[in-house]
Amino acid sequence: MLYFQVVTGIIAALQMLVQPLLLAETNRIASSAQVPTSSTLFMVKVYNEFFISNRFGYGSAMLWIFFLVILILTLLLQRLSRRFVFYQVGGD
Repeated sequence: MLYFQVVTGIIAALQMLVQPLLLAETNRIASSAQVPTSSTLFMVKVYNEFFISNRFGYGSAMLWIFFLVILILTLLLQRLSRRFVFYQVGGD
């Protein structure tokens, strides 16, 4: 159960979008161009490509690369889980 929480927590942390948008100095959440550069994350850049710049192909390519990064991280955690995840099996 803890392993599942670690994997989903890492994926959720990488997909963070709303929190940086709320830090923008504006009264609208849709104005992502005013997000401070110190809190600009990858998903904010993807959001800007899709909805501000209307570059849908580039935004989609960024999301495909993001998918591959998440897939590699998940596979790496799956491989490393053999070292730190132990299943209790009933013995005789």
